[in-house]
Amino acid sequence: MKTGLPSSGAGYFLRISFALVSLFSVSAGHGQTTNTVAPTVTGTFAYQSTVTGNRGTWTPTNPPLAFSYQWQASATNTVAGPWTNISSATSTNYLIPTNYVGQYLRFVVTATNTGGSSTTNSASSAKVAAIVPTAPGTPSGTFGDRSVALSWTAPTNDGGASLTNYGIQFSVNNGTNWIAATTTPTPVVATNTNANVTGLTNGVSYVFRVGASNSVGITWSSNSTAVVPCTVPGAPTNLVATAVSSGTIQLTFGAPATNGGSAITSYVATATPGGLTATSAVSPLNFSGLNNGTAYTFSLVARNVAGSGAAATT
Repeated sequence: MKTGLPSSGAGYFLRISFALVSLFSVSAGHGQTTNTVAPTVTGTFAYQSTVTGNRGTWTPTNPPLAFSYQWQASATNTVAGPWTNISSATSTNYLIPTNYVGQYLRFVVTATNTGGSSTTNSASSAKVAAIVPTAPGTPSGTFGDRSVALSWTAPTNDGGASLTNYGIQFSVNNGTNWIAATTTPTPVVATNTNANVTGLTNGVSYVFRVGASNSVGITWSSNSTAVVPCTVPGAPTNLVATAVSSGTIQLTFGAPATNGGSAITSYVATATPGGLTATSAVSPLNFSGLNNGTAYTFSLVARNVAGSGAAATT
């Protein structure tokens, strides 16, 4: 049977040589990837900031390269690390969570083609910094005698650094100027979300704000609604009882020397014996339903939002 091949071995060697040249040519076009410009990272390396990794420059570019990414963290700023892969941090952008405050980050790139894969990384970042906390909740206030009791909610985020304390300020011109408040307790530590502001003036309108502090700084709440500290009124003055008709006594009186810092809302009289009461917003007050021939003593108190003050009697 004829094959068309020469009987000489030289022909076979020529065919084998051609096959080797062809294989070498294919392999050279699909060489292993090489990084020529290192990856970099950009952005502000602080809690809740988004940072970006750039993959750098790689060769060859044909056939097309496939890239994969991994962010890593380390407590030390050294090449040796150790560096730990951050779970699910496999894209070019990375939002830094609180647990990496105080650590260093780097961006690792793997390039792959048909010739194989190569991996390299960026230089390490600056140390991840904490930021100021978010604002506390707007304080609410309850008036007292020359004092206001405040309460608020803690910040939703401490900025990546533990809260240290709260500052409290008040304003008498609706937030144009602020004054540091005297509080109980002092200082207001981070575990407290209430305090009593003392040393205020009854009858003056105050607004308050609360600041949450950590090692980075302080963030202030929105302003509270206005609160007016006050106490109960003094006793009415010049109380006089006069019989005006059968079973009726008229009480006349003057306003107390002080209203306690809040407008008087009413006057309440009580007859003894019997305990009958009558109410009026102003003088005079007519007291009906009394028994003729019975000797009565009358007491009169002024009321405001804080309650009833001391009584005047006649």
